[in-house]
Amino acid sequence: MTDIRKYSKEWFVLHGSDDQKEVLQNLEQHYKNKELVYGIFNTSALTGTKEEVQQKLNDLQKNAALSNSLNNSDKFQNNYVEKAGGLDNLFGILDENKDGVVTEEEISTFSAIDSDEFVVQKKNTLSLQDLQVFYKNAQAAKGATHIEEGNTEKFIFKDGSLIKYEKDENGNTVSKYTETTYSNKDKASTLYNYQNQTRFDTVVDSRGRVKFSAVDAPGKIDDYKKQTIYNKDNSKVVTTNTVGRTITETISNNEEIISKTENLKYKSDAKIDNTKQSNVGDCWILAGMNALRTIDAGAEAIKGAIQHNPDNSITIKLKGVNKEYTYTPEQIAAHEYTNRNKHFSFGDIDMNLIEMAITDYRKEYIASNPEEAKKGKTAKASVSDPSNGGYLEEAIYYLTGKNSNIQTDKSKIKQFLNSKTKEENRYALTFEFSKKDETINNGSIVAQHAYSVSRVTEDTVYIVNTWDSSKEIAYPKEKFMDNCLRMAFFDFK
Repeated sequence: MTDIRKYSKEWFVLHGSDDQKEVLQNLEQHYKNKELVYGIFNTSALTGTKEEVQQKLNDLQKNAALSNSLNNSDKFQNNYVEKAGGLDNLFGILDENKDGVVTEEEISTFSAIDSDEFVVQKKNTLSLQDLQVFYKNAQAAKGATHIEEGNTEKFIFKDGSLIKYEKDENGNTVSKYTETTYSNKDKASTLYNYQNQTRFDTVVDSRGRVKFSAVDAPGKIDDYKKQTIYNKDNSKVVTTNTVGRTITETISNNEEIISKTENLKYKSDAKIDNTKQSNVGDCWILAGMNALRTIDAGAEAIKGAIQHNPDNSITIKLKGVNKEYTYTPEQIAAHEYTNRNKHFSFGDIDMNLIEMAITDYRKEYIASNPEEAKKGKTAKASVSDPSNGGYLEEAIYYLTGKNSNIQTDKSKIKQFLNSKTKEENRYALTFEFSKKDETINNGSIVAQHAYSVSRVTEDTVYIVNTWDSSKEIAYPKEKFMDNCLRMAFFDFK
């Protein structure tokens, strides 16, 4: 099969020579004796003739500058080459065409196989642990049976394990099934779907009853693990673990649910607590919510927008755009941003829920209005980064439907601050500065960034930075007036 990666158990069955299956014979013992050092290095060090590789290894050993990245590189040659079977044996594996030279192409398709036979692709690197993978796979391939039956290809190994590939009409692998028999006669199996990168694991006891099952979908949020404990009377306790919750059910021997408990792995109290902005450019959302939470009417608006449902899902209502978004416990606990290289704020799940809902609305808007989305508030955003940049007033409008008074005029901004001084619990204020001010709070005052006002006294404006909303920053009112570029003023009376 062309899609079986080099050096896997199956590859050794189909392609491995007897010599290859005998190499690295000392590796396992050294591994048990903990004599191996798990260095990771670029595979280019192993390309060329044996003499060239030996020189490269010597050079690596002498190069002190590489010691950190190579993990004890001073022990590299002894552990990798001498104790792990020798350079000749290593070439017996890597030099597939036996021409005395190891090429990048010959080792570019290397993949390590973990204990569950799950392929982990390497990127031009090789480690000492990989040698153990070589050894185990080569030894396991001895005496294995290979069977092809229509669209099914089987590999049956002497240890009782089975690997089965299912292929489509074009010969492409669509799934891989692995079964291993353990000493306690329990059986474990793994089904790996190559198309959606999902792995299904199952353990069955000696009576054929499922004891453990799990779905492992890398990058997805619906992973789960389920474990069953059987009682002597054949009743059972079933525990299901997901990203967002743990469900425990006691079930009678006639399959009736006697009791059920569900524990969520997060806490939502429909209030905004302290948060820290991460690497999503949504300071405008956080500043808006921080401004709302300073006043009673704003806190009530937040509470009204967060609806807890009987099935433990949560619905966020965006009154300003007449939209609702419902999230499962798994989605809530994961709170993944559209771009997985970025993350929502840290510290409060209710803030994350509001971030999620506004992000989903923004994503819909950008996708359905591509030309309009290039202008105004969404000019910096995209479908893959929907919350990158927004207006000061935007988040509060989404959540409450309430419009604001936006001002750049200094006299108007001063009036807003005076109003906040007189009736602190009536007004919500967000703003941005015109320039960086390193004299305040160790330089945390920057331009093109949204802030909120928590309170105002006669000579001081107390502001909150979305980078850490637990800290109230005192800003002299005169300096604040000089630096404030624009302000959004919300009247909640």
